[in-house]
Amino acid sequence: MKVPIDSLEKIITRASAGLNYIGGCVLALLMFLSFSDVVGRYIFSRPILGAYEMIQCMMVVIGAFAVGYCALEKGHVSVDVLLLRFSQRSRDIIEVPISLISLILLVLLTWKSIGYAYEAAFVMRTATDLLHIPEYPFMALVSLGLFMLTIVFFLEFVQSIMKVMRFCPEKKG
Repeated sequence: MKVPIDSLEKIITRASAGLNYIGGCVLALLMFLSFSDVVGRYIFSRPILGAYEMIQCMMVVIGAFAVGYCALEKGHVSVDVLLLRFSQRSRDIIEVPISLISLILLVLLTWKSIGYAYEAAFVMRTATDLLHIPEYPFMALVSLGLFMLTIVFFLEFVQSIMKVMRFCPEKKG
C-alpha cells in the first residue's frame, strides 16, 4: 500500500539534500578563503581584509543548511542506553511523545528565530564591524535551516505514530 507520507518524505529528502549541497559548496568556498587568507598573511604579508567576518557568515550558512539533512540521515548523536532495555514495541511507543516534544520545541525555536531575523532586518539593522555585512540575511538562513529541521521532525513524528499503529514498516538505520 502506498502511503502518502512516502511522497512527503521524498520531497523533504530532496529539499534537505539540496540545502546540504549548498552548505557543502559554501564549505568549499570557506576552505578556499581560509587557505588564501593564510597564504596571503604568512607568505605575502597581505591578509584578506574581512576574511574573519566572511568565514563567520559562511559558517552560519553551513550549519543552518546541514542540520536538517543530518537529522534526516540520523547523523546526530543519541543516547539510548536506557531505551535499549525495553522491547522494540515499547521503544516505538516511547518515541511518539519524545518526537512530539522535540517537534514542539523546534516549532517554537523556528518561530522565534523568524521573529528575531525580522527584528534584525527592520528594527536593529545590525551589521558586521569591518565589512558592514548585514546580519539579518544570515539570521533568515538560520530560520530556513530550522524550518527544514522542523519539517524533518514532523516527518519523524508522523512515522513514529505510524510505526506504533503498524502502518509503517520499520526502517534500518
